[in-house]
Amino acid sequence: MRGMVIGWIAPTLVRFRNGEFLFATDTELSWITSIHSVGRFFGSLLMALLVDKVGRRYSMMIGSFSFFILWLLMIFVRSILLICLLRLLMGVILGMHDVVSPIYLAENCCPKMRAIMGGPSLLWSDVGVTVENILTTYASYSTAAAANAVIGGCMSLSTVFLKETPYFLVMKGRQIEAKHNLLWLRGQSTFDKDTSVELDKIQQNMQSEMLKKRSLALALKTSENYGPILMIMICNLLVVCTGQCTIVAFSSMIFQSSSVFSSKEFTILLGIFELIAACILPFVVEHFNRRTLLLSLLLSMVICNTCTFVLHSIEFSIWKECLPWLIFATVTSQYILSSWILYIMGIVRGELLPMSVKAVGGCLAIMTNSLAVGTYEGVPTF
Repeated sequence: MRGMVIGWIAPTLVRFRNGEFLFATDTELSWITSIHSVGRFFGSLLMALLVDKVGRRYSMMIGSFSFFILWLLMIFVRSILLICLLRLLMGVILGMHDVVSPIYLAENCCPKMRAIMGGPSLLWSDVGVTVENILTTYASYSTAAAANAVIGGCMSLSTVFLKETPYFLVMKGRQIEAKHNLLWLRGQSTFDKDTSVELDKIQQNMQSEMLKKRSLALALKTSENYGPILMIMICNLLVVCTGQCTIVAFSSMIFQSSSVFSSKEFTILLGIFELIAACILPFVVEHFNRRTLLLSLLLSMVICNTCTFVLHSIEFSIWKECLPWLIFATVTSQYILSSWILYIMGIVRGELLPMSVKAVGGCLAIMTNSLAVGTYEGVPTF
């Protein structure tokens, strides 16, 4: 879902700027690029209100079905204004997904498996970016939208087979259903000692969290709540401030054509390298401390940003043929590092935030990220 929404941008901007299918001014292109971040802001807020009421499973089903409908409508749109409206609504769905997905993952997986099980979600996001880059580069606008609608329909059907998390079921007093779902998640037909202990811990944790549930203002004032939330918000903001969001949006304009590849083909290569990195990441995360890994990745991003600035600012007459490849290497490295950080932050968010503020904390993190992304992408940098 995320990959399709984001990957659609870069080739489409070039298409609209050249007057293919529709013509858009620089201002309109900026709105097309950034408007989904506005929707993502409000979508995260909406999901914070819904996720503990309708459940994790139904929240994901609603988002997937809405995503399918929006891509279906995109086939018939012939107006920049309507495209912006649909992109806004897609951002709402994306914000909802960004809040509920880490919660669903953290509540269904044991701590040792969270990073490994979270790998496929990052992997499929990168698959979405790569597929969108290829589709929107080589297929017509309507054909790409129709293909996206088909993918969205398959995604909607797959959510029917999701199981509600035992945490939510215990929170709602549905103990028998929680027991059955826990057995299904662990691949067992009968309770053993370890599964019984796990269910008891879930019930004890839930009782403890329910006692802490007070007004939102009081909940956020406690150090055990506002500390993790503040840390997650700052890390999300730092990643955006490195320019990560502009890479995927404007990659077709950032990259320079070489004698071998055009800028559009470099954009496709970016997605392929990110796919490879996504396959490696889950196994790397489990061997390093989260804090050490985050600090190392942020420092590496600073180095990549500096190198990219130097390459764009200085004339390399001797290395002119190598320059497009050097820019591609530094920009791709930065994008991969930022994706890794956001992936780790999703895991940390599920692990650190107490149940009483998990939805609110996730919402605040996504809102911070959305505001920063919208600001960066909304500036007509081209």
